[in-house]
Amino acid sequence: MKKLPQKIVVFGPSTVYGKNDSEGGFVARLRKLSEQENNNNIVFNLGISGESSRELLTRFLLEVPPRKPNLIILYPGLNDILRRGGKDSTRLVEEEETINNWTQILSSAQSLASVIVILPLSFDETRTTPLVANYYYFLDDAKIHLCDIHMLCQQLQILAVEVPFSSDNLDEFISTDGLHPNSKGHELILQKLLEVIL
Repeated sequence: MKKLPQKIVVFGPSTVYGKNDSEGGFVARLRKLSEQENNNNIVFNLGISGESSRELLTRFLLEVPPRKPNLIILYPGLNDILRRGGKDSTRLVEEEETINNWTQILSSAQSLASVIVILPLSFDETRTTPLVANYYYFLDDAKIHLCDIHMLCQQLQILAVEVPFSSDNLDEFISTDGLHPNSKGHELILQKLLEVIL
C-alpha cells in the first residue's frame, strides 16, 4: 500500500485552519493519520483565516522552501470573491488579479514539490448574503472562481480534487453559517484527498 508523503504543507483560509470542526479540520485529521503511519511524518497547517490570494502570494515562497515538503496541498477558498456591501460592490480581489496570483502560486508550488489543489467548495447563498454584517458571498461569483481555478490546474497539469458538496446535500456537510464545512464535511474532504494521495 502506498504511504503518505513524509512532509506535507497545506495552505488556505479558514477551512484549512479548521474552522467549525471540533477535531481541528481536515488538516488536523490528515496530520493524525500521517503521524500514526510514521512518527517522523510532518503535516504543516499553514492556513490563515480570512486570507485571500493576494496575502498568500506574498508569503508563499517565504513559508515553503525552508520546510522542504514532498507534497503541497492548496485550497483557494472563497475570500477572493467576498463582496463587502452587496452585489454592486467589488470583489475583495478582482478576477484578473485572482488568476494572476494563482498562476504565480501554482507555478511556484510546482517548482518545489508535488501539488494537489482542492477546488472551492459550494455553500448556501441564502445564509451568505450576508454572512455577517456586510460580508456577502454569491454563488455566481463562486462558479466563476471555481472555473478559473480548474482551468489553471488543467493548464499547469496539476491534480484538482473536487469535493461533492451540492444543493442536495449541503446541510449534511456545511455548518450553520452556510459557508464553512462542518465535521462531516471536513471528513469528506479528507477522504477525497486520501483517494488521490494513496
